[in-house]
Amino acid sequence: MLLEYALGEERSYLWVLSQQGLESFTLPPRAEIEAATRRFYDDLTERNRAPAGENAAARSRRVQEADRALPDAGTALSRMLLGPAVALLASQRLIIVPDAALHYLPFSALPDPDGPTGRAYTEPLIVNHEIVHVPSASVLVTLRRETARRAPSPRSIAVLADPVFSERDPRVQGALTSADTLAAGRQRADIERSSLEVGIGASDTGLPRLLFARREAQSVVGSVGADDALVALDFAATRDLVIRGDLQPYRMIHIASHAFLNNSHPDLSG
Repeated sequence: MLLEYALGEERSYLWVLSQQGLESFTLPPRAEIEAATRRFYDDLTERNRAPAGENAAARSRRVQEADRALPDAGTALSRMLLGPAVALLASQRLIIVPDAALHYLPFSALPDPDGPTGRAYTEPLIVNHEIVHVPSASVLVTLRRETARRAPSPRSIAVLADPVFSERDPRVQGALTSADTLAAGRQRADIERSSLEVGIGASDTGLPRLLFARREAQSVVGSVGADDALVALDFAATRDLVIRGDLQPYRMIHIASHAFLNNSHPDLSG
């Protein structure tokens, strides 16, 4: 089922396309939707912030306040964006075409508007729906046309996770070869430029190690239960592995790493 959004000054629209046909719904104005999206996004990501000079007690209070506000913010936004079409959703795969601020919204984390009552945020949309994001309906058509002619990939899944970002990482331990050091230097230069562009700032320690990425990789491979899975961790999880073609035989590719979203220079996103 395709859900395409268009936000307007006076009213917004949701078009729902399925095998049964096309239906349209009128939604609140852009300003109202974007304000609700911002509230949910801020509450969801509050624990990622690190205000200067904040002590542990103040951080704990701030995060707890956001956690308390999150269910209501999520429920309100879910009803706003999905409520009008709730009778159509069932257990469908949902292909989302967002607009404006909705590009920042993790639809998978929204409370399911058709979930069990009284459970609030404990039933996110991803529990009952596969969520796919595409930039436009025409892109979806093109992708399906191309994949229809593609031979099935012979292997199941490749997982890259828990890469090494910094020379100060304990896993380095002075064991890098000169070639490794040169490649790491080029990669770190790209990372530092991207970090500065999105306002993170440079650091002597580089990007921090991504917590639980390793556990995520093991969980994904365990869920698939594939004997032919490729699991690349630590120094094996590299940019070169992604771009040189080694992943072509795999049907699914899962990357557990940091990401940058750069509005001013999209080419530095990744």
